[in-house]
Amino acid sequence: MESILNYQEEELELELTEGVNDSGIFKAIVMAGGPGSGKSFVAKKLGLGAMGLRVINSDNFFELLLKKKGLSLKMPDNEEEEREAARSYAKALTSKRLDDSMRGRLGVLIDSTSGDVKKTAKIIQRLKQVGYDVKVLFVQTTLEVAQKRNQERPRSVPPKALEFSWKGAQKAKAQLKSIVGSRDYHEIDNNHGDKPSMALAGKLTSWSKNLNTKGQQWINHVRNGEAHGVAEELDINTMDMKSFSEFTESLTMSQRLQRSRIAKRTAKKRARSALRKKKRFKSPDQLLAKAQKMARDIIGKKLTGGIPIAQLSIPQKIQLGKKLDKKRGAIAKLSKKMMVKAKKAERERIKSIRGQ
Repeated sequence: MESILNYQEEELELELTEGVNDSGIFKAIVMAGGPGSGKSFVAKKLGLGAMGLRVINSDNFFELLLKKKGLSLKMPDNEEEEREAARSYAKALTSKRLDDSMRGRLGVLIDSTSGDVKKTAKIIQRLKQVGYDVKVLFVQTTLEVAQKRNQERPRSVPPKALEFSWKGAQKAKAQLKSIVGSRDYHEIDNNHGDKPSMALAGKLTSWSKNLNTKGQQWINHVRNGEAHGVAEELDINTMDMKSFSEFTESLTMSQRLQRSRIAKRTAKKRARSALRKKKRFKSPDQLLAKAQKMARDIIGKKLTGGIPIAQLSIPQKIQLGKKLDKKRGAIAKLSKKMMVKAKKAERERIKSIRGQ
Protein backbone atom coordinates (compact mmCIF):
# COMPACT_ATOMS: atom_id res chain seq x y z
CA MET A 1 0.00 0.00 0.00
CA GLU A 2 1.22 3.46 -0.85
CA SER A 3 -0.16 6.24 1.29
CA ILE A 4 0.74 9.83 1.94
CA LEU A 5 4.46 10.52 2.23
CA ASN A 6 5.53 6.88 1.58
CA TYR A 7 3.98 5.81 4.86
CA GLN A 8 4.86 2.14 5.36
CA GLU A 9 2.15 0.09 7.02
CA GLU A 10 4.68 -2.61 7.90
CA GLU A 11 6.28 -0.03 10.17
CA LEU A 12 3.12 1.50 11.55
CA GLU A 13 4.83 3.00 14.54
CA LEU A 14 3.60 6.41 15.56
CA GLU A 15 6.10 8.33 17.61
CA LEU A 16 4.94 11.70 18.80
CA THR A 17 7.59 13.56 20.70
CA GLU A 18 6.73 17.19 21.05
CA GLY A 19 9.27 19.93 21.34
CA VAL A 20 9.86 23.54 20.48
CA ASN A 21 12.37 22.54 17.81
CA ASP A 22 9.99 20.32 15.84
CA SER A 23 9.55 21.47 12.26
CA GLY A 24 6.05 22.31 11.11
CA ILE A 25 4.66 23.12 14.56
CA PHE A 26 1.41 25.12 14.57
CA LYS A 27 0.83 24.19 10.90
CA ALA A 28 -1.98 22.04 9.52
CA ILE A 29 -2.81 21.00 5.95
CA VAL A 30 -6.14 19.37 5.18
CA MET A 31 -6.01 17.25 2.02
CA ALA A 32 -9.56 17.24 0.64
CA GLY A 33 -11.19 15.60 -2.36
CA GLY A 34 -13.21 12.55 -3.26
CA PRO A 35 -11.97 8.94 -3.17
CA GLY A 36 -9.56 8.23 -6.02
CA SER A 37 -8.68 11.89 -6.52
CA GLY A 38 -4.99 11.21 -5.86
CA LYS A 39 -4.49 13.09 -2.60
CA SER A 40 -1.55 10.86 -1.63
CA PHE A 41 0.11 11.39 -5.00
CA VAL A 42 -0.26 15.19 -4.77
CA ALA A 43 0.98 15.31 -1.18
CA LYS A 44 4.10 13.36 -2.12
CA LYS A 45 4.82 15.45 -5.23
CA LEU A 46 4.43 18.70 -3.27
CA GLY A 47 7.03 17.48 -0.79
CA LEU A 48 4.78 17.84 2.25
CA GLY A 49 6.80 15.15 4.04
CA ALA A 50 9.77 17.53 4.30
CA MET A 51 7.66 19.96 6.33
CA GLY A 52 7.60 17.66 9.38
CA LEU A 53 3.82 17.16 9.34
CA ARG A 54 2.33 14.09 11.09
CA VAL A 55 -0.04 12.12 8.88
CA ILE A 56 -3.60 11.86 10.24
CA ASN A 57 -5.37 9.30 8.06
CA SER A 58 -7.76 6.63 9.32
CA ASP A 59 -7.28 4.62 6.10
CA ASN A 60 -3.80 3.62 7.25
CA PHE A 61 -5.18 2.04 10.42
CA PHE A 62 -8.27 0.69 8.65
CA GLU A 63 -6.39 -1.21 5.95
CA LEU A 64 -3.95 -2.73 8.43
CA LEU A 65 -6.77 -3.82 10.75
CA LEU A 66 -8.54 -5.44 7.80
CA LYS A 67 -5.40 -7.40 6.97
CA LYS A 68 -4.75 -8.40 10.59
CA LYS A 69 -8.31 -9.74 10.83
CA GLY A 70 -7.99 -11.53 7.48
CA LEU A 71 -10.69 -9.38 5.81
CA SER A 72 -10.78 -8.63 2.09
CA LEU A 73 -9.81 -5.17 0.79
CA LYS A 74 -12.55 -5.51 -1.85
CA MET A 75 -15.28 -4.95 0.78
CA PRO A 76 -17.55 -8.00 0.26
CA ASP A 77 -21.05 -7.80 1.80
CA ASN A 78 -20.57 -10.89 3.98
CA GLU A 79 -17.79 -9.16 5.98
CA GLU A 80 -19.68 -5.94 6.62
CA GLU A 81 -20.10 -6.32 10.39
CA GLU A 82 -16.44 -7.06 11.16
CA ARG A 83 -15.32 -4.47 8.62
CA GLU A 84 -17.42 -1.71 10.21
CA ALA A 85 -16.00 -2.63 13.61
CA ALA A 86 -12.50 -2.23 12.17
CA ARG A 87 -13.49 1.10 10.61
CA SER A 88 -14.80 2.43 13.93
CA TYR A 89 -11.70 1.28 15.76
CA ALA A 90 -9.47 2.90 13.10
CA LYS A 91 -11.32 6.18 13.55
CA ALA A 92 -10.79 6.02 17.32
CA LEU A 93 -7.04 5.48 16.82
CA THR A 94 -6.91 8.35 14.30
CA SER A 95 -8.75 10.67 16.67
CA LYS A 96 -6.24 9.86 19.42
CA ARG A 97 -3.34 10.56 17.07
CA LEU A 98 -4.80 13.96 16.18
CA ASP A 99 -5.47 14.83 19.84
CA ASP A 100 -1.93 13.91 20.87
CA SER A 101 -0.45 15.86 17.96
CA MET A 102 -2.49 18.95 18.82
CA ARG A 103 -1.53 18.70 22.48
CA GLY A 104 2.11 18.92 21.40
CA ARG A 105 1.27 21.58 18.76
CA LEU A 106 2.85 19.29 16.17
CA GLY A 107 2.27 19.95 12.49
CA VAL A 108 -0.41 17.71 10.98
CA LEU A 109 -1.40 16.53 7.50
CA ILE A 110 -5.03 15.47 7.59
CA ASP A 111 -6.31 13.25 4.79
CA SER A 112 -10.03 13.81 4.32
CA THR A 113 -12.54 12.95 1.59
CA SER A 114 -14.32 16.14 2.80
CA GLY A 115 -17.70 14.43 2.36
CA ASP A 116 -18.51 15.16 6.01
CA VAL A 117 -17.88 18.89 5.84
CA LYS A 118 -19.29 19.52 9.33
CA LYS A 119 -16.73 17.17 10.87
CA THR A 120 -13.91 18.72 8.82
CA ALA A 121 -15.07 22.22 9.83
CA LYS A 122 -14.99 21.25 13.52
CA ILE A 123 -11.44 19.92 13.18
CA ILE A 124 -10.31 23.12 11.44
CA GLN A 125 -12.00 25.22 14.12
CA ARG A 126 -10.26 23.23 16.88
CA LEU A 127 -6.90 23.70 15.18
CA LYS A 128 -7.41 27.44 14.78
CA GLN A 129 -8.57 27.86 18.36
CA VAL A 130 -5.24 26.61 19.69
CA GLY A 131 -3.27 28.76 17.24
CA TYR A 132 -2.68 26.63 14.16
CA ASP A 133 -2.33 28.09 10.67
CA VAL A 134 -4.55 25.92 8.47
CA LYS A 135 -4.55 25.39 4.71
CA VAL A 136 -6.91 23.27 2.61
CA LEU A 137 -5.61 21.57 -0.54
CA PHE A 138 -8.56 20.31 -2.59
CA VAL A 139 -7.53 17.70 -5.17
CA GLN A 140 -10.02 17.83 -8.05
CA THR A 141 -10.86 15.09 -10.57
CA THR A 142 -13.88 14.21 -12.65
CA LEU A 143 -16.14 11.39 -11.45
CA GLU A 144 -15.02 9.22 -14.39
CA VAL A 145 -11.34 9.57 -13.47
CA ALA A 146 -12.08 8.85 -9.80
CA GLN A 147 -14.02 5.68 -10.73
CA LYS A 148 -11.21 4.46 -12.98
CA ARG A 149 -8.54 4.99 -10.31
CA ASN A 150 -10.75 3.37 -7.70
CA GLN A 151 -10.83 0.13 -9.70
CA GLU A 152 -7.03 0.18 -9.93
CA ARG A 153 -6.53 0.50 -6.16
CA PRO A 154 -5.87 -2.53 -3.90
CA ARG A 155 -8.74 -1.41 -1.65
CA SER A 156 -11.66 -0.23 -3.73
CA VAL A 157 -15.11 1.01 -2.73
CA PRO A 158 -18.39 0.22 -4.52
CA PRO A 159 -18.99 2.57 -7.51
CA LYS A 160 -22.22 3.97 -6.03
CA ALA A 161 -20.52 4.70 -2.71
CA LEU A 162 -17.68 6.46 -4.53
CA GLU A 163 -20.14 8.54 -6.54
CA PHE A 164 -21.92 9.56 -3.34
CA SER A 165 -18.62 10.60 -1.71
CA TRP A 166 -17.47 12.41 -4.85
CA LYS A 167 -20.67 14.48 -5.02
CA GLY A 168 -20.38 15.27 -1.30
CA ALA A 169 -16.82 16.50 -1.82
CA GLN A 170 -17.91 18.76 -4.70
CA LYS A 171 -20.57 20.34 -2.50
CA ALA A 172 -18.02 20.86 0.28
CA LYS A 173 -15.58 22.90 -1.83
CA ALA A 174 -17.26 26.28 -1.36
CA GLN A 175 -17.75 25.68 2.37
CA LEU A 176 -14.12 24.69 2.92
CA LYS A 177 -12.97 27.78 1.05
CA SER A 178 -15.25 29.93 3.21
CA ILE A 179 -13.91 28.37 6.43
CA VAL A 180 -10.20 28.96 5.77
CA GLY A 181 -10.47 31.91 3.37
CA SER A 182 -9.38 32.17 -0.26
CA ARG A 183 -5.73 32.80 0.70
CA ASP A 184 -5.46 29.42 2.44
CA TYR A 185 -7.55 27.41 -0.01
CA HIS A 186 -5.82 25.81 -3.01
CA GLU A 187 -7.53 23.69 -5.66
CA ILE A 188 -5.34 21.27 -7.65
CA ASP A 189 -6.47 19.65 -10.92
CA ASN A 190 -5.27 16.04 -10.86
CA ASN A 191 -7.26 14.61 -13.77
CA HIS A 192 -4.13 13.76 -15.75
CA GLY A 193 -1.78 12.88 -12.88
CA ASP A 194 0.57 15.73 -13.78
CA LYS A 195 3.13 17.04 -11.34
CA PRO A 196 1.55 19.84 -9.25
CA SER A 197 2.77 23.42 -9.58
CA MET A 198 6.20 23.85 -8.04
CA ALA A 199 5.25 27.46 -7.30
CA LEU A 200 2.64 26.13 -4.87
CA ALA A 201 5.21 23.74 -3.38
CA GLY A 202 7.57 26.66 -2.75
CA LYS A 203 4.82 28.74 -1.15
CA LEU A 204 3.84 25.88 1.15
CA THR A 205 7.47 25.30 2.18
CA SER A 206 7.91 29.00 3.07
CA TRP A 207 4.58 29.03 4.88
CA SER A 208 5.53 25.97 6.96
CA LYS A 209 8.69 27.70 8.21
CA ASN A 210 6.98 30.97 9.14
CA LEU A 211 5.90 30.60 12.79
CA ASN A 212 2.88 32.68 13.79
CA THR A 213 2.64 34.89 16.89
CA LYS A 214 0.74 32.34 18.94
CA GLY A 215 3.33 29.70 18.13
CA GLN A 216 6.17 31.96 19.18
CA GLN A 217 4.39 32.76 22.44
CA TRP A 218 3.95 29.05 23.11
CA ILE A 219 7.65 28.39 22.50
CA ASN A 220 8.61 31.21 24.87
CA HIS A 221 6.19 29.80 27.43
CA VAL A 222 7.83 26.37 27.16
CA ARG A 223 11.36 27.73 27.31
CA ASN A 224 10.51 29.69 30.45
CA GLY A 225 10.26 26.43 32.34
CA GLU A 226 6.62 25.47 31.86
CA ALA A 227 7.28 22.80 29.28
CA HIS A 228 5.08 19.76 29.05
CA GLY A 229 5.99 16.65 27.12
CA VAL A 230 3.98 14.07 25.31
CA ALA A 231 5.61 10.94 24.01
CA GLU A 232 3.48 8.30 22.34
CA GLU A 233 4.62 5.08 20.84
CA LEU A 234 1.82 3.15 19.22
CA ASP A 235 2.89 0.09 17.30
CA ILE A 236 -0.26 -1.43 15.91
CA ASN A 237 1.63 -4.50 14.72
CA THR A 238 2.38 -5.54 18.29
CA MET A 239 -0.62 -3.92 20.00
CA ASP A 240 -2.87 -6.06 22.14
CA MET A 241 -5.59 -7.16 19.73
CA LYS A 242 -7.78 -8.17 22.67
CA SER A 243 -9.18 -4.64 22.77
CA PHE A 244 -10.05 -4.90 19.09
CA SER A 245 -11.76 -8.25 19.66
CA GLU A 246 -13.77 -6.76 22.51
CA PHE A 247 -14.69 -3.83 20.30
CA THR A 248 -15.87 -6.24 17.59
CA GLU A 249 -17.89 -8.26 20.09
CA SER A 250 -19.66 -5.14 21.32
CA LEU A 251 -20.91 -4.48 17.81
CA THR A 252 -22.45 -7.91 17.15
CA MET A 253 -26.20 -8.06 16.67
CA SER A 254 -26.78 -10.16 19.82
CA GLN A 255 -24.89 -7.66 21.95
CA ARG A 256 -26.87 -4.77 20.48
CA LEU A 257 -30.16 -6.50 21.19
CA GLN A 258 -29.06 -7.30 24.74
CA ARG A 259 -28.10 -3.68 25.36
CA SER A 260 -31.42 -2.55 23.93
CA ARG A 261 -33.34 -4.82 26.34
CA ILE A 262 -31.28 -3.55 29.30
CA ALA A 263 -31.91 0.04 28.24
CA LYS A 264 -35.67 -0.54 28.13
CA ARG A 265 -35.71 -2.24 31.55
CA THR A 266 -33.75 0.56 33.19
CA ALA A 267 -35.40 3.46 31.33
CA LYS A 268 -37.73 4.43 34.24
CA LYS A 269 -34.95 4.17 36.80
CA ARG A 270 -32.68 6.40 34.70
CA ALA A 271 -35.50 8.88 34.16
CA ARG A 272 -36.10 9.16 37.94
CA SER A 273 -32.38 9.62 38.53
CA ALA A 274 -32.23 12.35 35.87
CA LEU A 275 -35.21 14.15 37.43
CA ARG A 276 -33.63 14.08 40.91
CA LYS A 277 -30.45 15.51 39.46
CA LYS A 278 -32.42 18.16 37.61
CA LYS A 279 -34.13 19.28 40.85
CA ARG A 280 -30.84 19.84 42.66
CA PHE A 281 -29.58 23.38 43.08
CA LYS A 282 -26.39 23.92 41.06
CA SER A 283 -23.07 23.90 42.93
CA PRO A 284 -21.06 27.12 43.42
CA ASP A 285 -18.67 26.08 40.64
CA GLN A 286 -21.56 25.47 38.26
CA LEU A 287 -23.11 28.84 39.12
CA LEU A 288 -19.77 30.55 38.55
CA ALA A 289 -19.44 28.84 35.16
CA LYS A 290 -22.93 30.04 34.24
CA ALA A 291 -22.12 33.59 35.37
CA GLN A 292 -18.91 33.54 33.32
CA LYS A 293 -20.83 32.39 30.25
CA MET A 294 -23.37 35.17 30.73
CA ALA A 295 -20.57 37.73 31.06
CA ARG A 296 -18.77 36.36 28.02
CA ASP A 297 -21.99 36.49 25.96
CA ILE A 298 -22.65 40.11 26.97
CA ILE A 299 -19.15 41.28 26.07
CA GLY A 300 -19.21 39.18 22.91
CA LYS A 301 -22.44 40.80 21.78
CA LYS A 302 -20.91 44.24 22.28
CA LEU A 303 -17.90 43.27 20.18
CA THR A 304 -20.14 42.03 17.35
CA GLY A 305 -22.25 45.18 17.37
CA GLY A 306 -25.30 43.36 18.70
CA ILE A 307 -25.19 40.43 16.29
CA PRO A 308 -25.99 37.14 18.11
CA ILE A 309 -22.99 34.81 18.26
CA ALA A 310 -25.09 31.98 16.79
CA GLN A 311 -25.45 33.97 13.55
CA LEU A 312 -21.69 34.40 13.05
CA SER A 313 -19.73 32.33 10.54
CA ILE A 314 -16.99 30.00 11.79
CA PRO A 315 -14.14 32.40 10.86
CA GLN A 316 -16.01 35.25 12.62
CA LYS A 317 -16.47 33.11 15.74
CA ILE A 318 -12.76 32.30 15.77
CA GLN A 319 -11.88 36.00 15.52
CA LEU A 320 -14.37 36.81 18.28
CA GLY A 321 -12.83 34.11 20.48
CA LYS A 322 -9.41 35.71 20.08
CA LYS A 323 -10.81 39.11 21.08
CA LEU A 324 -12.60 37.66 24.09
CA ASP A 325 -9.40 35.95 25.24
CA LYS A 326 -7.86 39.43 25.53
CA LYS A 327 -10.74 40.58 27.72
CA ARG A 328 -10.46 37.94 30.43
CA GLY A 329 -10.09 40.57 33.11
CA ALA A 330 -13.28 42.35 32.07
CA ILE A 331 -15.12 39.02 31.84
CA ALA A 332 -13.97 38.00 35.34
CA LYS A 333 -15.09 41.36 36.74
CA LEU A 334 -18.49 41.17 35.07
CA SER A 335 -18.89 37.54 36.18
CA LYS A 336 -19.02 38.64 39.82
CA LYS A 337 -21.91 40.95 39.02
CA MET A 338 -23.65 38.26 37.00
CA MET A 339 -23.57 35.80 39.93
CA VAL A 340 -26.67 37.50 41.36
CA LYS A 341 -28.57 36.94 38.12
CA ALA A 342 -27.25 33.39 37.83
CA LYS A 343 -28.50 32.52 41.34
CA LYS A 344 -31.84 34.16 40.66
CA ALA A 345 -32.25 32.25 37.39
CA GLU A 346 -31.35 29.01 39.17
CA ARG A 347 -33.94 29.61 41.92
CA GLU A 348 -36.59 30.28 39.28
CA ARG A 349 -35.61 27.13 37.41
CA ILE A 350 -35.92 24.98 40.55
CA LYS A 351 -39.23 26.61 41.44
CA SER A 352 -40.57 25.93 37.96
CA ILE A 353 -39.53 22.25 38.05
CA ARG A 354 -40.95 21.59 41.52
CA GLY A 355 -44.18 23.33 40.59
CA GLN A 356 -44.78 20.96 37.70
